[in-house]
Amino acid sequence: MKICLHCERPFERNRFGPAPKYCSTRCRSAAAHLRAKRDGRYEQWKRRAVERAATERAQNAKPCPYCGDLMLNPKRVQCGKPDCKRQYDAARMREFLATPEGRAYRALSRARRRAAEIEGEDFDPVEIFERDGWRCGVCKRRVGRTLEHPHPRSASLDHIVPIVDGGEHVRSNVQCAHLECNLRKRHLGPGQLMLVG
Repeated sequence: MKICLHCERPFERNRFGPAPKYCSTRCRSAAAHLRAKRDGRYEQWKRRAVERAATERAQNAKPCPYCGDLMLNPKRVQCGKPDCKRQYDAARMREFLATPEGRAYRALSRARRRAAEIEGEDFDPVEIFERDGWRCGVCKRRVGRTLEHPHPRSASLDHIVPIVDGGEHVRSNVQCAHLECNLRKRHLGPGQLMLVG
């Protein structure tokens, strides 16, 4: 019987070969890790790995196509700032609307909106904004009363169940929303009505 130098458990040694010091490869690796930490090699390896990764990122850096800041991750298509993300999303939407599917989606959306507004209720959007307390139904933050379209934080009328998906143009299916939240929501699906009382 032998005693493992790492976990101090007894184990059977093999009949052939040199006498082992550890009961398993796991204990041998753990002991080597502890030795490297004690004599400072682990910190050196870690520092070298961090420096190597930083060098590789700096070599592969490329400018953001919208603001020009360097992006260290070469897989990114924009730097992630709100303005750059908004411009990227707008460019993608323009590309989609230029395709036959996008044109069909736009035509269907227009037709359903006209039909819903004719069949639905007649109301002033400001009435809905007052009802919701000028708070966005998507992100739950305040909406600026003085901001005007096309400011991204300006007030807009959002259909909770989109008209293109069969929603109605009625008071119970609309809510106040930031313009950017309203435009972003089209990719996320229907939201929920937030009643303020």
